[in-house]
Amino acid sequence: MHHEAPAGIILLGFVCGVAATFVHPQTCAVAFLLIAVLSLRVPQAARFAFALACGIAISTHAAHLRDRENRAVVDDTQFVTVTAPLDHDWTLKNTLRVSRFCVASASGTRHPELASRMPDAGCRIPNTQPLTIYARFAPPPIAMHTTVRAEGFLRRSDRGAWSLTLKSERLLSYSGELRWFDPQRWNRALTARIEPLATEHPTEVALIEALALGRGERLSDDVRASFRRGGTYHLLVFSGLQIALAAATLAWLLRWLHAPRASDWLLLVFAILAPLFIGPTASVSRASIAIALYAISRIAKRPTSLENLWCVAALVRLVIAPADIADCAFHLTYAGAGALLFIARRRPWWIAPVAAELVIVPLTLFHFHQYAIGGSVMTLIMTPLIFAMLIASALVLVFPGAIVAITILHRICTFLNDLGAHASGFYSAPPVWVLICGGVAALAAIALMKKRALALVVIALLCLATVLRPIHHRDTEITALDVGQGDSIVVRADDKVLLVDGGPKPDGLVPLLVDRGIHRIDVVALSHAHPDHCGGLPSVIENL
Repeated sequence: MHHEAPAGIILLGFVCGVAATFVHPQTCAVAFLLIAVLSLRVPQAARFAFALACGIAISTHAAHLRDRENRAVVDDTQFVTVTAPLDHDWTLKNTLRVSRFCVASASGTRHPELASRMPDAGCRIPNTQPLTIYARFAPPPIAMHTTVRAEGFLRRSDRGAWSLTLKSERLLSYSGELRWFDPQRWNRALTARIEPLATEHPTEVALIEALALGRGERLSDDVRASFRRGGTYHLLVFSGLQIALAAATLAWLLRWLHAPRASDWLLLVFAILAPLFIGPTASVSRASIAIALYAISRIAKRPTSLENLWCVAALVRLVIAPADIADCAFHLTYAGAGALLFIARRRPWWIAPVAAELVIVPLTLFHFHQYAIGGSVMTLIMTPLIFAMLIASALVLVFPGAIVAITILHRICTFLNDLGAHASGFYSAPPVWVLICGGVAALAAIALMKKRALALVVIALLCLATVLRPIHHRDTEITALDVGQGDSIVVRADDKVLLVDGGPKPDGLVPLLVDRGIHRIDVVALSHAHPDHCGGLPSVIENL
C-alpha cells in the first residue's frame, strides 16, 4: 500500500460493503469477488475483510430501518398529520424541506423514541428520511419556532422521495421556541436583521443568506440555473468551502499570535458549533468531520497526511450515514477533493483542473444529466471573489450599506460564470454499473497502487463510451414522467418525439428527457396553462 493513505484499504472494503447493500447488489458482488481475490496478495487482506463486513452490517441495518419506516407510513391513511423539526426555511416557491418527520397513527399511541427528541411534536410513527412540504398558499414565517405541524396528502415518488401537499393555511401550524443559547436562534436572528434589505436588494440578500448563514432557500431559479450552467453553483451553497476558509482564518490568526495549541482546540470547537449554527446538512457535516479529525490528530500529537485524512473523513461519514453512498453531494465533494489530493498535488498547476474535470463531469452527467466543461477552472478563478463576497456578507450584518459590494461582486461572478456556461450542455447519464466499477477502481488505486492517474483515466473512458452510445426507439412508446406535483408525458414513435405538458419545475424536466436519450423534441403540447403543467416547458424549448 502507498504510504500516503494507509486508511485507503479500510475505506475500500467499507465502501464495497455499503454499495453492495444500497446500490446494486448483483453488480457489486461481482466487483467484490474480483477485489477480494486481488486483496489476498497484500498483507492488509484482513483489514479489507473486516471493513467489508462492517459496511455490510451497518448498511443492512440502515436499510432495514428505512424499509420498516416506509411500511409503517404506507400502511396508514394518505391524508395524514405530520410533524417535523424546522431546520430549514420556506423557499420562494412555498416549499419546505425537513430532515425527518413523523406521522400520527390512527391508534393514538405515542412513540416513546420521538417523544424524547420532539416533545411538542405529538408524533406516533417516526421516519428519519427527508420530506418536502408543498404549500398552495404563502406560508407564515417560521420565526423562532422549532416544530411544524401539517395536514395533507403524503406521497412517495418512484425514487423514494417523500412529499406532502398542503391546500389550506388552516392545516399548517408551528409550535415550540428556540432557546436563547441555541445557535439556530442566532442564525435566524441574523436573517431577520437583514430582512428589511430584501425589498430593494432581493438577490443580494439571498446571496448573503446562502453564503454566510447557510440559508439558500431565497436563491431564485434564474441564479441557480445560471451558476449550474457554468459549473460553479456549489460556490453559492454554504458547504465545505466556507467552513474550510473560516477555520483556516481562525487557525492562521491564532498561530500568528503564537498560540498553536489554542488554534487546534479552537478548530475542534468550531467543527462542533458549525453544524449547530448552520444546520446538520450533509456538506456541512462532511467539512466539520474533516476539520475535527485534523484538530484531534494535532491535539493527540499524531499528525497525518491530507490523503489519509481524506480517507478517514469519508469513512467516518459513511459510518454515520451509509445512505450517502448514493448521494450526489457526497460523490462530488470527495471525488473533487480526491482528484486534487491524489493526482494534482505536487504536480504542475494545470494538472488540478484537468484531474477535477476527469472525475467531476461523469458524476454531474449521472446525477444532473448536465456537463460544464471548465467548471473547475471557473471555480479556481471565482473562489477569491466568493471569499470576498463572504467577507462582505459578514459586514452587511453589521453595516447594511456594505450591500453595494455584494452587488458588484455578484455582477463580476455572473459575467465570469456566463463565459464558462458556453461549454455546458445536457446529455444522457452513464449507467450505474460503470460508475460503480470506476469508483471501486479509483479506491483500489488509492489503496494499492502508486499510479493512481491510470485508474481515473479508465473511469473517464468508460463513462465517455457509455454517454456517447446511440439510443434509438423504433416502436411506439408512451412514458409518464415523475415530475412531482404535475403532469408530463412523452410519446416516441420512429425516432419522433411528442411531449405533453412539462411539469412544475423550470429545471426538472430536461434531465429526465436526456436521460432517456431524447435530445430533440418534435412536437410540444400543453393541456392547460397551470404552473404544474407548464413550468418546465421554457427550459425544454430552450435546450431541446
